[in-house]
Amino acid sequence: KRLAASVISLMVGYSNSLGMEAARGSVTMGSCTSSYKKILSRALELYGRITDRRYPIRRMNLSLGRLERESCRQLELFSDPAWEERERRLAGAALKIKKRYGKNALLRGMDLQTAGTAMERNRQIGGHKSGC
Repeated sequence: KRLAASVISLMVGYSNSLGMEAARGSVTMGSCTSSYKKILSRALELYGRITDRRYPIRRMNLSLGRLERESCRQLELFSDPAWEERERRLAGAALKIKKRYGKNALLRGMDLQTAGTAMERNRQIGGHKSGC
């Protein structure tokens, strides 16, 4: 959608039987970005900071905030616009392939292992079993 975000918010909910409140947190990025790698690295950093790994996780919600159009954002001094454009074109090509050939056309290697669930979940309705 050609949007860039500068805030990542994460909510991690634990099992209700534990009686624990959900862990919540947010992090502001240095500047607005639509880069998958930048957003993922900051989200994983936030996850590691707020999550208690001793307890099983039941719910997770990730949201991006302070959205603005990519065309209106200000470039950083040390950013590489050509690299960001290449990443954007690559993501667009992946979306086109999945739209044309189906969600299972592009998979990661870990999804092909015996414990991988991506192919099965792609065949389900909304990622859930339909009751059949």
